[in-house]
Amino acid sequence: MIFILTLTILISSILFFYCNQKNFGPLVNTNNEQIQKLIDNKGSGYVYVGRPSCEECQKFLPNLKSVLNSRKETILYYDTDKARKEDQDKLVEELNNLDIKVVPAILYVEKGKVSKKQEGTISKSQIEKFLSNG
Repeated sequence: MIFILTLTILISSILFFYCNQKNFGPLVNTNNEQIQKLIDNKGSGYVYVGRPSCEECQKFLPNLKSVLNSRKETILYYDTDKARKEDQDKLVEELNNLDIKVVPAILYVEKGKVSKKQEGTISKSQIEKFLSNG
């Protein structure tokens, strides 16, 4: 009986973790805490900052996904709508840390600092160029 209960809890925990770490194709969901860890731990990588409620982001997203799929790459997706619901003050802090004024934005964090960024809607070729110079 205890074994079944333990197994049920384990499976439920795995499912909960998996559901909260959804990947949207080449985009890997991230949150306020993970962005802060990327900076604090002097991590490196690309981050896409956008939101479902942003019309420009929705126009930009298919181009970004297309380029990432063709390159067989993934990047972090910082959904500012979700981050706002999670913690409005922390969202503002992270956007200030990343120096983001406009979405959509793609940035490259190198050793915990933004080394380059592109804000606003850009073409597939511009996305490709941005990702190639990282």
